[in-house]
Amino acid sequence: MADAASAILSTLSSAMEDQDENVAARATSSLCRVLHVLDEQVVNPSLINICFKMRRSFDRADAAIRRAAFGLFAELCRFGVGAAANNFSDQIHANMTIFVVHMNDEEASVRESCHQSFKTVAELMAKEELRTLLEKASASPHGFDSFASEITAFLVKEFPTRLTSYLQVAVEFFGSRETPAVIRGNAAMFAGLVVNKAASSGSAQAIDSGSMAGELM
Repeated sequence: MADAASAILSTLSSAMEDQDENVAARATSSLCRVLHVLDEQVVNPSLINICFKMRRSFDRADAAIRRAAFGLFAELCRFGVGAAANNFSDQIHANMTIFVVHMNDEEASVRESCHQSFKTVAELMAKEELRTLLEKASASPHGFDSFASEITAFLVKEFPTRLTSYLQVAVEFFGSRETPAVIRGNAAMFAGLVVNKAASSGSAQAIDSGSMAGELM
């Protein structure tokens, strides 16, 4: 049973990367449903591999894939405990910028999925301030500026050693011509807020300026 389930996880994970949008969307949704009925013993050996393979799904052109990807990450949070906690925590931080910028996705259904998934992430991280911030936030684009300011203040305070990696992802967004304009704008705002709040809080030294300069060249 475990071998069969692992084979299914591997097949669906690979299919998420398919160039055909319909295939990728079905694979992402199917994987979420499969994970819902599996236990940690079966999923954990594949957990980080799934995280790597789904990375591109957050930014696919098809809104259905983006929406399903955030739902899938929320489902994966169920397995990011115990022996898998540290490695999964790294995946949360690797995707943190993605969550922030897609809180203002151009598609309402994606914004809502991102918001709900972000709440699940906050529960797993057990950060009360983050939980409160996300409960107060909405999936409406009208509140994004305020949300971005508050979430960056939280991230700078709580995770200064992660700031460089957050900024690197932001630079990838606003440096890509394939990225929708609204997401590029969100990423630029996020990066500016992180740098500004890090400077005002005395955490600027936590940002690897040499690495960031290389990213911007």
